[in-house]
Amino acid sequence: MAKAQTQTADKARSREVARSKPTTKLAPGHDVIQGPQFTRKNYLLLGVAIATIALGFITLARGSMTLAPALIVAGYLVLVPLAILKR
Repeated sequence: MAKAQTQTADKARSREVARSKPTTKLAPGHDVIQGPQFTRKNYLLLGVAIATIALGFITLARGSMTLAPALIVAGYLVLVPLAILKR
């Protein structure tokens, strides 16, 4: 009989825990990082990166074998990461 009461009490506690909202306790002075928040500067850099990549592919289609790869590499390896990581 006591075992049945204990199981009933455990079920009730588990329902209460499931209903309660999880809380995050942080030490004073620590902030929660919610994710990247892009500013106008980030979008501008991303636009420049896309334009640079597009210009690289256009010059590649016209037959440039020196300028086109440099523009494409600069766009993908420098400007896009810069647009994502810049704060």
